[in-house]
Amino acid sequence: MAVFGEETWKGTELARVLQNKKGGIQGREIQYVSMDAPDIDASVIGAERLITREGVKIIVGTFSSSLAMGASVVAEKHRVIYWETNAWSDELTQRGLKYFFRLSGPATSVGESAMEIITNVIAPKLGKRPSDITISALNTDDASGVAVWDGAEKVIKQKGLKVLIHEATSPKTVDFTSVILRLKAPNPDVVYMTSGALETQVRILRSARDQGLNPKAFMCGPAVQELLIEVFKGDANGIFISDLSSTTINPKGATGLKEFKEEYAKMYGKPGLDPRSLVSFSSCLVLWKVLESIKNPDDPEQIREAAYKLDLPLGSLPTGYGAKIAPPGDPMMGSNVAAFMPVVQIQDGQFVTIYPEHVAMGAAKMIPLPPWGKR
Repeated sequence: MAVFGEETWKGTELARVLQNKKGGIQGREIQYVSMDAPDIDASVIGAERLITREGVKIIVGTFSSSLAMGASVVAEKHRVIYWETNAWSDELTQRGLKYFFRLSGPATSVGESAMEIITNVIAPKLGKRPSDITISALNTDDASGVAVWDGAEKVIKQKGLKVLIHEATSPKTVDFTSVILRLKAPNPDVVYMTSGALETQVRILRSARDQGLNPKAFMCGPAVQELLIEVFKGDANGIFISDLSSTTINPKGATGLKEFKEEYAKMYGKPGLDPRSLVSFSSCLVLWKVLESIKNPDDPEQIREAAYKLDLPLGSLPTGYGAKIAPPGDPMMGSNVAAFMPVVQIQDGQFVTIYPEHVAMGAAKMIPLPPWGKR
């Protein structure tokens, strides 16, 4: 969780620094008052402090749906804009909050993207119809894991994919041996796993390797992508990952991506590979655009009105996203309906975006997937 939070902060801070070099917002310097919230209670207490003691007019964050869930209610109470960068639980924008906006897509679209790849890419390469593809699936039973699986299940039902076994387990599980053996038993074509917790992802994959779980394709939910290569090295090759946009997308379909990569490396001394830094950076760019367009950037009503007028086409942002906010009354009120969840594949130790087409950098390979130790 610390890695996700750190990368979210880095992207947000980079956006602030670069905008201030351009003169800030209407000549005013952008200033942050930071808050570290390790749990929901801390997020609620922290949001109250930021608003009542520090006088903040806009809260920007986070990476965690549970933290955003609590802090955004406090912001709503005080009529303060909550500009969410990365947290993706569908529930966040289904509460009818007037002052809540999210610039990334919902968690369900992560699962949907994964199943689209299974349907349109993996099935044909295996010489099978989608309805003949068999899947063993695992998700953690936290908010993120459940929401991602809900999106996956929606496409599974639409396309007639066959789920042989579905397991939901606590992200605090230490030993996944028995779960992995149950997933392995029916010999599925595809294994799909998703978890919102970094440590859990690593434990699951290690157990899959230890128990010789060798499907024809392995699809993961959100992940710290470079960590998979660091931990699993060559064994990470061939794994698909459905997640937020990262710097591996095609820059021709992402305005400003080249600048982000250069400035991130200059500021932090390394490439910005994790999706959360890019998405938080891009989310802030949209916020700056909104604030520059109104007379009083401290007025929450003017911010709301301008946000709902956004109509940026796909490719307008470094993420490849557009920006169009679902209006009041919509089931996804306040969410960016011009966002999407790409799918990357690890190929020869590199991350290659393969979906969607307008930001793809290559085609899927290693189908069927070689066994562990031979990738």
